[in-house]
Amino acid sequence: MFIKQRGLVLVLQTFACFFIFLFLIESAFAQEGIQLGSILLKVSVPQGSSVLKSASISSDNGGEFLLQTSVSGVTLTQNRFVLQKGESKTVSVRFDSSKLQPGVYIGSLVVTSGKEQSLIPIIFEVESKDILFDVNLDIPPDYAEVQPGGRVVANLKLFDLASGGTTQGFGPTSLNVEYYIYNNEGAVVSSESESVVVDRQVQISKSVSLPGSLKDGAYVFTVVVRYKTSVGVSSYLFHVGKPVLESASFFESFGNWEVFAVLGVIVLFFFALIFLFVYLIRDRDKLLIDLKKYNEWELQQHKHLLAMQESHLLKHQNVNPQIVHREVAKKIDNLKKQQQTRVTKFERLKSSGSHEEMKKKLMGWKRAGYNTALLDYKLKGLSVREMKGLLAKWKRTYHSEGYKNKQ
Repeated sequence: MFIKQRGLVLVLQTFACFFIFLFLIESAFAQEGIQLGSILLKVSVPQGSSVLKSASISSDNGGEFLLQTSVSGVTLTQNRFVLQKGESKTVSVRFDSSKLQPGVYIGSLVVTSGKEQSLIPIIFEVESKDILFDVNLDIPPDYAEVQPGGRVVANLKLFDLASGGTTQGFGPTSLNVEYYIYNNEGAVVSSESESVVVDRQVQISKSVSLPGSLKDGAYVFTVVVRYKTSVGVSSYLFHVGKPVLESASFFESFGNWEVFAVLGVIVLFFFALIFLFVYLIRDRDKLLIDLKKYNEWELQQHKHLLAMQESHLLKHQNVNPQIVHREVAKKIDNLKKQQQTRVTKFERLKSSGSHEEMKKKLMGWKRAGYNTALLDYKLKGLSVREMKGLLAKWKRTYHSEGYKNKQ
């Protein structure tokens, strides 16, 4: 009886590894076709502004590629090109809000080659020229992937830009807050609105029910804050997926478990070796490399913003250059320490085999983009008004994905 039960366990483990192996093979074939350098194109600009972003496309097979997007205000500098085997190309994507009203515009950059098709989600946030109230949006990791008919929960921070954290600003003010859930084609699948009173700033948690008929895929949670002519926008990408059926139901149709147990011992050993080599070594190392690349990109954005502040202070303020330089170096060092903490946590997850948790954290950091906190990153001697002006200039010059100025 013990041998029979143990054989059953081995069979289940064997077929589990078999399905994982098929998944890896499928992923490998997918990588031989269209390969995209970005998981998301997210841009936030004031009304009337435009900015260029880039998307990298490569292919092991080569061939003719067709690029399409139907997102309002988003155009491509090139719609069709040919790649040789192993060749890559960077395409410029223009985000122009000059003819758009404040709000959020959702869709995808669709890349087609032969019978293959891949896409990059696009989130185009357009805010009013003069923003009096703004919002930051974050979806906790537990709600980054939900089931159809479930609930997605978002943490919101609404704040008064006039106060700058030091004055009373507008005082208690009632804002109209709108919530939207978009699919990857830009259609609204759920929406709500409410009034929220903000006195300098307020933090709330918002739960939105999802229709049970939703298809699997990427969706965007968007918040729009309106006050008179001021419109602030914030968005976050999450996924909807149906629960995976229990594997045991598949095996209930088999009767002779002893035969499968003998075969299972042999097959399990073979698939386990492939799984450990491909999945544990290759994928986890790749995630760690991706994190370090993201940290380098974030550090460059940080240095650009600090350099603009330093240059402004030295030109227009009566300050000691050495003191300013030391403050800049300290802020850069603080960010490096934060990034090192990320890497350390990542390495611990890698050592413990928490591959899915590594993916979840990396995707969360990439979706959030580079956040420029006005008070945390502001150099001493700059007023809030000067800082806002420099942020606007920085945004036009360097404009990072997911840029958000939060208080």
